[in-house]
Amino acid sequence: HPRARAGIGVYWLVDLKADRVEVRSGPRGSEYQLLATYSRGAKLPLTLDGQRVADIPVESLLPPSA
Repeated sequence: HPRARAGIGVYWLVDLKADRVEVRSGPRGSEYQLLATYSRGAKLPLTLDGQRVADIPVESLLPPSA
C-alpha cells in the first residue's frame, strides 16, 4: 500500500457505500498490520503522540442515514 510505504502510521478510510470507517495502522513495508472497522453507534479513538485525546462518533463522519 502506498501510504504504508510512505510511513503514514495511521489512516482512516470513510467507506460511504458500506456505511463504516476503517482505520489502518502499524505499517510494515508495503502493508498495514492492523485493521479496525467502526460502524454507526461506535466511536473512533483519536490518538495523538500516543495519547488518546478524543472519541469521534462514526455518525459525525458519515452522511445522515436514510
